[in-house]
Amino acid sequence: MKIDHLMPELASMWAALETQCMAGCCGVHAFDFSADGVAASLGKVNAARSCEALARLRNDLLALRGEVVSSNALNMNIDKSEFLELLSHFDKCYRAAIPSHRDKR
Repeated sequence: MKIDHLMPELASMWAALETQCMAGCCGVHAFDFSADGVAASLGKVNAARSCEALARLRNDLLALRGEVVSSNALNMNIDKSEFLELLSHFDKCYRAAIPSHRDKR
């Protein structure tokens, strides 16, 4: 199931995480999805807005019937449940950077 049309709000996040290579060349391996990589993207990404967009994408993905999702922009095909886990990881990292959430830890 193609998902690029569901992710326009996250274009800047994907661009900020694309630090190892270009997605067109290396696919998922072009991105630094580590907690440090996500933290480093904060200079280019609004954490609160990203969390909102991630929540919308998560809801859209949960409504899809397919088990595999694909993105031309990210050059990847991935199990939907694995992609949802990745989105949750981003959400957790970005929420940790939002002052109101940091104070609650």
